[in-house]
Amino acid sequence: METILKREILVWGSTLHNLQHGGLGVVLQLAVSVLFFGVNLNLWGVLPALGIIALSIIAMQGLVFTIVCIVLVAKQAWMVVEFLSSILFLVAPMTYPIAVLPPLLQYVSMVSPLTWSVEGFRGFLMDGFAFPRLVETVIALLILNVVFIVVGTVMFRATERSIRKRGALAQF
Repeated sequence: METILKREILVWGSTLHNLQHGGLGVVLQLAVSVLFFGVNLNLWGVLPALGIIALSIIAMQGLVFTIVCIVLVAKQAWMVVEFLSSILFLVAPMTYPIAVLPPLLQYVSMVSPLTWSVEGFRGFLMDGFAFPRLVETVIALLILNVVFIVVGTVMFRATERSIRKRGALAQF
């Protein structure tokens, strides 16, 4: 009996696998921060911070579907993927505030789920439910979830149909 697996399931599976590796890295970094650098974490903010990560994973998955479209069309699209991931990390407030970015990149930052997840994760770990931008962050991530999942899924299915028509899917 042959089992047919939907392509979306393969993409989600890859995401969950990478999440496991990334999650372990975050746990180790937080442990080192607390043990060696004396960082104080708000323990009541840990679960909501993980909720923020869950919300951002959904929106990022929509971006992944879009990037998969680029790979399907361009085949050797590693440079495009690297460029897009660099842009996402550039506009996220991980090493410096968004305010130092040029105005165009500040706007790009506001539509990046990574920006909202970093802000929310950091805010919950530091302030717990007293996080000042709590409602704004959750609403932004919910909106981005809907937009990115819908757009990414529609693009993925359309690209897959197009590639199948050309008979190019067998190359993957």
